Amino acid sequence: METFYSYIHPDDRAAVQEHWEKCASTGEDYHIKHRIITKQGEIRYVEENGNIRNDDNAKPLIARGTIQDITKAVLYQQEQILRDENLHKFFSYIDIGIAKNSMDGKFFDINPEFERFTGYSFDELNEMSSEDLTPEKYLEQDEERLKSLTEYGHSGPYKKEFRTKNGDLVPVLLHGVRTIDASGKEFIWSVVQDISETTDYESRLQQEVEKFKLLLGIGKIIAFEVELETGEVSTVRDSMNIEGATFPIEEITHYDDFFDMIRSEHRPLYQRKMSLLMKGDIDSFSFDFQLVQGHKRYWHQGIITLLEMGAEGAPAKIFVTLRNIDEDKDQEMRNLITQEMERIRISRDIHDSIGQMLVGTRLTLKIKMEDHEGLEEIDELLDAMIKESRMIINNFGISIQESESLKGTFTSLAEKMNRVYDGIITIDWVGSGHVNDLKNATAIFRIYQEALSNAIKYSESPEIHINVRNYDNFDMEVIDWGIGFDSASIEVGFGSINMKERAKEIGANVDVSSSLGNGTVVSLRYDQ
Repeated sequence: METFYSYIHPDDRAAVQEHWEKCASTGEDYHIKHRIITKQGEIRYVEENGNIRNDDNAKPLIARGTIQDITKAVLYQQEQILRDENLHKFFSYIDIGIAKNSMDGKFFDINPEFERFTGYSFDELNEMSSEDLTPEKYLEQDEERLKSLTEYGHSGPYKKEFRTKNGDLVPVLLHGVRTIDASGKEFIWSVVQDISETTDYESRLQQEVEKFKLLLGIGKIIAFEVELETGEVSTVRDSMNIEGATFPIEEITHYDDFFDMIRSEHRPLYQRKMSLLMKGDIDSFSFDFQLVQGHKRYWHQGIITLLEMGAEGAPAKIFVTLRNIDEDKDQEMRNLITQEMERIRISRDIHDSIGQMLVGTRLTLKIKMEDHEGLEEIDELLDAMIKESRMIINNFGISIQESESLKGTFTSLAEKMNRVYDGIITIDWVGSGHVNDLKNATAIFRIYQEALSNAIKYSESPEIHINVRNYDNFDMEVIDWGIGFDSASIEVGFGSINMKERAKEIGANVDVSSSLGNGTVVSLRYDQ
């Protein structure tokens, strides 16, 4: 027996020995399934059947029986159990509805997702048929589906609607297959996908397309479709046939043609937004940019919309609309120039009137001081008033249009402020000297101007340093090493409010960091 037990799997030995001893003492037939380990170390499943004959002293005398290798049957059974468990998990957790119906439509089984979008419970649906959920207009279509199932064993995909428990209509996409169980009874297994979100998106997209068609018809925009895999462009409207059109769309025959026509400074923003669309984070975006033709540049507002997804779930086709906004930009430029010219006029008026009066008063005071004592405080006050007026003149008198670049305007203001500042102003600028949009460039300059003026007036710092990094993002820091302030106890002034409001207008962020004795840093980040 020791040799016999040595072949039995260690985890099964106790059970086999117990069963053997029971059959030996009772005379019952011996029947058991267990594992053995072969000489090669392989685990096999066996089924043993037999009987045990005892001697006159009730001791086992002889055992007769059979041992059958049932490894394949056991492994198959285990595989079936595992498969059923996995199918149950799939059935329960997949976010697509699954339903089992008889051939006349009665529900036999449904998964939780089917319950969710119909609003009915499992018990309620077991008392219903698919016809109870189907609006009358789809009944004829369902008859055709049943014919297809009967003749071919499958049907779909096709779209219809189910009426939910609360009376709403839910658009669904169905696939069906006819199956037969062990008793020969036929059933229909259906995969039912709730496509509400997809349908809503398609409806919104169709509405937008109708709007585009209307605008195309009156010549307000030009548009085309792009096959992303091939880059092929399909022209929707030829702007050359539109009265007053400024850009010939027939020159764009490939996606690369369109991209190459985008002004180089505007391409990084377009590429970043297009990357988000390709990754599926957004389904459309808009941006203002210039298209370049020869030596001419034309401002356009572009809207890029995802039209189709490919077989592998990647964007396959986009719809591009371009609206010429040269007139809008020209008006915006005129308004901006008018504002800047008014600032310059005010600075000149201050210089020619108040500034000159202060200088004249101080000169007169200095002559009087030779004959009178105790006028030094008045002289210091006038000196401070003259410096303040010069700062105001500098701030009002510099316009971004006067320099070829934003960098040049920054440098010009720093040089003028150095004349009224007792310390040193330095600038470290790397990257492009420009910001694409004049309105945004002006806002950035005014924020810099406010931060620099505050540092000069309040910091008592021997040095003010400006860091600018202008690549994909425009990053600026105005740093002083002065007395600083406790931001928790200082009331927010107009200067800080103005900086934050200007930043908000262009989608930028401004942060002011300071503490007593550690200076102040004004940081600006603008995503171009």
